[in-house]
Amino acid sequence: MKLYEIEIMLQSAIDRAEEQAAENEGEISELTSYYLDHWQEQKDIKISNICKLIKNLKAEHEAVANESKRLAERARVAKNKMESVKYWLAGFLNGEKWQDENSKISWRKSEAVEVADESQVPECFIEMKPQIRKADIKEQIKAGHVVPGCSLVEKRNIQIK
Repeated sequence: MKLYEIEIMLQSAIDRAEEQAAENEGEISELTSYYLDHWQEQKDIKISNICKLIKNLKAEHEAVANESKRLAERARVAKNKMESVKYWLAGFLNGEKWQDENSKISWRKSEAVEVADESQVPECFIEMKPQIRKADIKEQIKAGHVVPGCSLVEKRNIQIK
C-alpha cells in the first residue's frame, strides 16, 4: 500500500473514533481501536522502509561518486602518460615519418597561440564569467543590508540518519 493510501485509512479510523467517542461518552469500540493501532503501525512501517530506501540510495550515490572520482583520476593519469610518451616519441622521431603493419606516424602543420604574459593581453580577448557569491550576499543580508533582487529564505531540509 502507498503511504498516502495508508494515511487516508488512518484518517478514516480517526474520524470513526471521534464519532464513536462523541456518541458514547468518550468510548470507542475495540474494532475501531484495533484499526487505529493497525493503520498507525502500517504508517510507521512504511515511513521506516522509505527511510531505509533513502539511506540505501545515499550509500549507492556515495559509492558511485567515489568510484567516479577514482576512475577520473585513473583516466587523468593514463592520459598524462599517453601524452608524455607521445611527446617523447615526437622528440625522438623529430619529424621523420614511420610505418609498420599496426601503426603509421605522419606529421601535419598546425598553429597555436602561446601566451607568455597574461597580464599584457588586452581585455577584449579575456572572457570572464559572472558568478554570484551567495555566501557574501547571505552575510550582507544577515548584517541588515539590503541586496537588490535577493532575499534570505528559511528552508526545511529533511535529514535521515
